[in-house]
Amino acid sequence: MRNTIEKRVPRHSLNSGKGFTLTELSVLMMVGAILASVLVADLSQTRMKLLQQACAANMKHWGMAIGMYMDDYNGVIFYDVGGLHFSDNNSPLQRYFGNGSNSFATLQMVRACPARVGIAPFGPQKGYEIPVGQFRHGLVYKDADIAGSPYFRGGNYWPDLKSVPVPAQYLLMTECYNTVLCNSLLVRVSSPASGFNSDPLPPLARHNNAVNCLFGDFHVELVSSNKIAQQDIGCGTTGNPWFNLD
Repeated sequence: MRNTIEKRVPRHSLNSGKGFTLTELSVLMMVGAILASVLVADLSQTRMKLLQQACAANMKHWGMAIGMYMDDYNGVIFYDVGGLHFSDNNSPLQRYFGNGSNSFATLQMVRACPARVGIAPFGPQKGYEIPVGQFRHGLVYKDADIAGSPYFRGGNYWPDLKSVPVPAQYLLMTECYNTVLCNSLLVRVSSPASGFNSDPLPPLARHNNAVNCLFGDFHVELVSSNKIAQQDIGCGTTGNPWFNLD
């Protein structure tokens, strides 16, 4: 009688791979969640940085338009004549945004910060404002668009950069929901717009508590809320506001 030798595969070898325990799976899931959150945060920061850079490019475009207008009109900055705002259709600045019917469409696009939420696809897309400057009157500052101001000519406000002592400190344009007057810059950039051009986000919320500003030497700077608060000195004070025209 032959002895049959059976080659048996050990039972433990069929399932020798050690599986993950519940603790190990929990750790892996936590690590994955952390990595995913870091990646999402990084992508969000990158997106906001790109939007801020696009916003700065818009302002530089405005700086080029204003600069070319100044070259054509002996240093005078167009502000507002007979109710025609600097960004209105057929304003003197419009021709520096192209020719024909597309020039106003381009002007409208360049008027709005790309990070704005809820801007109208057509019609006025407000987002940037040329502030009303201030002039030194004795020991105090007053709005430069009032009678008696050297920049209030013929019933209209005609500012220029020729007499500005430090153009790099003169606030030429800023992200804002409305015209900036004395002691109102921080309010205008920290409050959301309302009405047709409403935006649920105030300007300061678009770029991590900062706003883009175009200065008199045509450089664009991302300005923090703290710096705005320090510089936003109102009329009737002896301060030195950065958007002065003295």
